[in-house]
Amino acid sequence: REVLDKFGYYQEIWVSEVGFSTWQNDEVKQYQEFRNVLNAKTERIYWYSLKDLDPKNSTVGGFHLDEREYHFGLKKTDGTRKLLYKLLEKDGVEKIHQQHYINKQYTINEKEKYTL
Repeated sequence: REVLDKFGYYQEIWVSEVGFSTWQNDEVKQYQEFRNVLNAKTERIYWYSLKDLDPKNSTVGGFHLDEREYHFGLKKTDGTRKLLYKLLEKDGVEKIHQQHYINKQYTINEKEKYTL
């Protein structure tokens, strides 16, 4: 947006396929990423998926090559509503930034050894 404005161009900016996979059951992080993208200076934002991909199906990249691809929805494959869906259903997009009570601390154990 800054570059377009600098050179006097007006073009709509759309963000497509934005989302966060809950493959590790981190629905709070999905909510946080949704809040972050709402701050983008864009005309439209398209969330990746309403419902998780059925594990019987293949992704564009192949069958279960990346498990994260199966968990981008706001609902699980059985229709269970995830945290973000429940918040949007309750208060709508307009009030999503008022949910300050939802927070999660992420800690890293630096003493733990990793192998790559």
